[in-house]
Amino acid sequence: MPRPKRERCVDHLPRVTRFEPQGGRASASEAVELSLDELEALRLADLQGRSQVDAAHHMGVSRATFGRVISSARNKVASALVQGRAIRIAGGPVTINPHPEGVRMKLAIASNPHDIVSRHFGKSARFMVYTLADGEVVATEARDNPHLGQGHHGPQRGHGGGPGGLLGHGHGHGHGHGHGHGHGGGCCGNGHGHGHGHGHEHGHDHAHAQEHGHGCGQDEHGRGWIAETIGDCEAVITAGIGSGAVTQLRRAGIRLVLLDRPVALDDAVQLYAQGRL
Repeated sequence: MPRPKRERCVDHLPRVTRFEPQGGRASASEAVELSLDELEALRLADLQGRSQVDAAHHMGVSRATFGRVISSARNKVASALVQGRAIRIAGGPVTINPHPEGVRMKLAIASNPHDIVSRHFGKSARFMVYTLADGEVVATEARDNPHLGQGHHGPQRGHGGGPGGLLGHGHGHGHGHGHGHGHGGGCCGNGHGHGHGHGHEHGHDHAHAQEHGHGCGQDEHGRGWIAETIGDCEAVITAGIGSGAVTQLRRAGIRLVLLDRPVALDDAVQLYAQGRL
């Protein structure tokens, strides 16, 4: 039984997947099947002029394997051109490079004050934004969390389902001594709590109205605070997040990378750059 082929890394999926000879439509049975790894080999060796050693390293295969792939690809293209056959591009044992060459992307990480991935997205001390190119960090920027400090006058402990009442709706009596009991699962969850202190000031945030009115932290233009803060990022890493924030990320087209435990920011960036998150 032959060994399964090791996946070859390709930078991009082709925009055009079929070519046909002019002057007549070739039948499907006559089409040449060019796999995605063969197309990538042609791009690296023939379009970019790389050596086979360099191209093999880029695709994550041995020099001998790359030699077989490029030879097969060239033979198929020559056959299609000489015999007037269509070329269909599809399939192959490939994996898509999450950080293709020449493409810059931004990654945001919800951080606590100790440069650790935050367990509470909405209460993160700041967002560290990393610009990645070719799998390397080329720029770093710290952005304040505009949502930090909104809501209750005093610290709260969330209790309930889900990640647990990050920005829950609560009523507390006192000045910073109340303990709210949040029932609901996230950034805009609703909960009710009673604390003990002096005076009768009511700490009341607007999460409930935001969730059922303009949305969780959205402005008058319908953009949430998350989109306003990290909307230029492709992905965000956190170790805990509420359902309201998840909805905002989805609407903004930002990929959520949810860790099962906090790690150092440097470790998180490295894992993401390596395509392991």
